[in-house]
Amino acid sequence: MGMKTKHVLPKINASIRELNQQIAIQLTTLLKTDENALEAYQNDDFASEFITDLNTWDETQLVKDYYFGGLKKIYRSKTIPFASFQQMLHEVDLTPYKDNDYLKMIPWNEKKFGSWELSYGVFPAYQPFLMGDVFIDSTHKGLEITSLGFARHPFLYPCLLKNDSIWMSVTPFEIETMKQPIERAHGSVLTLGCGMGYFAFMVSQKESVSSVTIIENDPFVIELFQQEILPHFPFKEKIYVVLADGIAYLQTNKLDTFNYVFIDIYQTVEDGLPLYITLKKLEAELQLKAPWVYWLETSMKAMSKREK
Repeated sequence: MGMKTKHVLPKINASIRELNQQIAIQLTTLLKTDENALEAYQNDDFASEFITDLNTWDETQLVKDYYFGGLKKIYRSKTIPFASFQQMLHEVDLTPYKDNDYLKMIPWNEKKFGSWELSYGVFPAYQPFLMGDVFIDSTHKGLEITSLGFARHPFLYPCLLKNDSIWMSVTPFEIETMKQPIERAHGSVLTLGCGMGYFAFMVSQKESVSSVTIIENDPFVIELFQQEILPHFPFKEKIYVVLADGIAYLQTNKLDTFNYVFIDIYQTVEDGLPLYITLKKLEAELQLKAPWVYWLETSMKAMSKREK
């Protein structure tokens, strides 16, 4: 039996904004559990309210109750219907992600380039992982819903490490959050940030996309991309890579030839928000005809509202 895990659940008497903050805090608490979390859960005080006989529940149901158990207590005030919150956690069929063209066609050889390293990460079975951009439930005064998934089997994914920390990856989260930007891309595409080349790979396969210009400020990332990833692109002739700072490039180059601009020069919503604010001002100043699309824009808008 693992160590007893005690989750302290705050009493709720707050505004919707404060409720959202409490949700974020509680999710963080519940997700930062050790590998014995499921076993430890059997000792939690609130367990008996949701599971009468743990031996009769399969692991899927146990995971659901583990994460919803504490969160359901938060919603006892019934300020927001619990049903709307249940969208947060669901079981994921990994087949579409394993069949993703990028993951099937790019061989992933572990290799170092300066401080960068190609490697693999893994989501263990039943461990929740992010599945998409935040969803704003307008029917309940702006409730923010964070989509989490879990699978019955481990999921191996390619990632890029910097100083042994994951900076970039291609997971169900990246695949889901890139779907709309990829669908909208057309003509001559400009993308700020190379990453692992997932966006460039996917849009270059579209007949409606004539070229993809990538702006990247790290020469090691460019070297890695050009040596290990780009050679496996079916339409690599559409790809152009420029070593430059993204914002400086926008400020100093004529951009009228581009039909679509995609921006992904941040790692998370937290570090992306200041850049997003700066870029939105620049977008208004330049007044280009091409649409500017930002990765995780809904999440950044939600964070911006929380901070006001």
